Amino acid sequence: MFGEIRDEFDDDEVNDVVKLADNKYQINGRVLLDDLNDQFGIEFVDSDDIDTIGGWLQAHNTNLQQNDYVDTEYDRWVISEIDNHQIISVILKYEFNETRPTPEDEEDEEEKD
Repeated sequence: MFGEIRDEFDDDEVNDVVKLADNKYQINGRVLLDDLNDQFGIEFVDSDDIDTIGGWLQAHNTNLQQNDYVDTEYDRWVISEIDNHQIISVILKYEFNETRPTPEDEEDEEEKD
């Protein structure tokens, strides 16, 4: 067996997603895309063979450096820590570029059609 096993009694446990300010989060590069989708409603395009946010960002640009960023339709992802081409952590600027439509907005659009 390899890797770390952590439980709720570990004193030094670090949260994988930490809110820094309104719509700004520090996220561990190993956080699963599915977890981010569940927490933020973010849909990751072209992610069929990719599991983590670090891997997804590197799939967009294999030469990312600290403070580089990747913009999506709604969000900005800033590389906050990288070690030997592995993304350790990122800053999510949620809805930095545009506000996501709410389910009510989508229903209104369907009614207009």
